[in-house]
Amino acid sequence: MSELLYKRVDRILDGVDKRDGYRFHPYDLNVITEAILGETLVDQVQFVPFPAAPDGIIVGFVKVWTYSAGVYADATTVADVHYLEDLSEEWRNFVVCKELCQLIWVDLPATRVSDRHHLIDLAERLMSDRFFDSEESCEQKVTEDAALIAAMELLCPFEFREIMMKDLVAGTLSKDAIARRFSIPLVVVNFLFNPVYHDYVRKQGRARFLPAQKPRVVSRQGEAG
Repeated sequence: MSELLYKRVDRILDGVDKRDGYRFHPYDLNVITEAILGETLVDQVQFVPFPAAPDGIIVGFVKVWTYSAGVYADATTVADVHYLEDLSEEWRNFVVCKELCQLIWVDLPATRVSDRHHLIDLAERLMSDRFFDSEESCEQKVTEDAALIAAMELLCPFEFREIMMKDLVAGTLSKDAIARRFSIPLVVVNFLFNPVYHDYVRKQGRARFLPAQKPRVVSRQGEAG
């Protein structure tokens, strides 16, 4: 299960890299979208913000539909990615990317609708060291929600984490700084940089798309990383 997920993630990472999508960060979701579409039968993606639902629960969902421009025209498949308009940039990136990942992980377990209760519960569990008791706990989370794991892996790739983990352990880099640089929620950083999960991912035989030397990562503001 996990091997299949990470192989798919690595194919998309390669697609993003070939589009120069990892030269600057935070990353452009449009480039990630293009790479994801390359692995699906979906022709178009539309991003649709919506105001708060009456109960204030739903924060994102995806709806796939088809249309034909004429009797003899081929059908076009469209995915509408809906997200709550008042999300912060960090949470919007995460929620939108997760919904995009539903398009390629349709055959794997995934939460079809993101809601505040789900995300709050996720945050509480991922902030707890007890969640990472063993590699089995990592495998369980991958099995429960493939799209969520995939979104985190695409927004902050493992190869970059390998480099930053050394600075994090040395105390020259903080998790807050990583969250700001990649424009992702701090809870996602806590998950990805937990030593148990990091070691678990390293053992999956991940494909490498970066050159052997340390890459020069530049922010969109022109700050060298």
